[in-house]
Amino acid sequence: MADASNLKQQRDRFLAFSFASSDLLLEVGEDGKVGYALGASQGIIGVNDKTLEGMRWLDLFAAIDRPVLKTMMEKARAGQRCGPILVALNEGFGKHTKALVTGIKMPDTPNFYVTLGLGSVLMAKLAEQIRKDQEGKLLDKDSFAQAAMEAFDVAKSLGTDIDITLLDLAITPDKKSEFGEEGWDSFVENVSALLRSKSVDGTAAAQIADGRYSVVHDKSIDPETLKQQISQLSQDRDPTGEGISVQSKTITSDVSTLSERDTARALIYTINEFERKGADLTIENLNSGFKSYLAANAQKIKDFQNLITRLNFQLFFQPIVDTTTLQVSHYEMLSRFEEGDTMEWVVFGEDIGMASEFDIAVCERAINYLVFKGGVTHTKFSVNLSGQSIESSAFF
Repeated sequence: MADASNLKQQRDRFLAFSFASSDLLLEVGEDGKVGYALGASQGIIGVNDKTLEGMRWLDLFAAIDRPVLKTMMEKARAGQRCGPILVALNEGFGKHTKALVTGIKMPDTPNFYVTLGLGSVLMAKLAEQIRKDQEGKLLDKDSFAQAAMEAFDVAKSLGTDIDITLLDLAITPDKKSEFGEEGWDSFVENVSALLRSKSVDGTAAAQIADGRYSVVHDKSIDPETLKQQISQLSQDRDPTGEGISVQSKTITSDVSTLSERDTARALIYTINEFERKGADLTIENLNSGFKSYLAANAQKIKDFQNLITRLNFQLFFQPIVDTTTLQVSHYEMLSRFEEGDTMEWVVFGEDIGMASEFDIAVCERAINYLVFKGGVTHTKFSVNLSGQSIESSAFF
């Protein structure tokens, strides 16, 4: 009886989670057909749940949106949510013309789970804007590191390895001039689209620096073919037909022996080294990247860790004034290291992935001040946090 009760509770939680922001749940098999449907199908599609079962899920949507939905299913990885994206429904179904679609694959099953939500006008506009913003746009260096870490986490949970290919294009001002503004923009757009299409989730590709690109991909992608495709794209846009020389370096991500923190440090170090050295990078995999990172920063890492452990910094209080009342609204707590330049230490901490550890120490000092020295004052204080901390679940 207890097992049945637990199963019902799990089911209820799952359904509540599924329908909190959606109206219809579809379970799609590898053949692209709906195996199970639950929710407000009559109100959205115009037919009942049972009628949907056995139908091709893509037939529910307008032909113009089917390719992006097909790609969503093909690129889906276990545990990674896809969407939401705003799409048009097939005119033959229902009275509603637009829906927000989100998808996810779960471990140990090949099925693809899709939710449809009518949502609000604001949600629809936001989803449409996100889709437009993301089309063809590459990540920056910091966002790429985060996306790569998420991809590694999923790969590690599935017991598979994925690679990072770094591409160094011999770009010069003269070559850009030869392409012309329109030709160059078209070339960059095509390279961006190509790299995104080869990435593990359709987004894990970035421009690290001018002419230097990176992409996280599975083992089925041949880096040499990718390099040749970019070279061909450059020849197609170059009036001289010469194109651009492309060098590549593939970093294998055997992260099974590295902790999440060490993987992050190795990744950030490798990306920063690629930004500086390009194709001259000597790192072969993230394990060797971590060793290189340790060798290059061993003493400095130790010094930084000691500064954090000893809380060897002071807090200075900068008043923040409301310009309308000229009254102090709160005080910003600024940290200053007692040894060395504070800004250099902060930048170093971010470079090696230890920014959140420093922010934890700052918060500890701030809270200690409030507890032991703040008294009963109602004065407000603030602290500065690194973007790495804000994106870190461990920090929260």
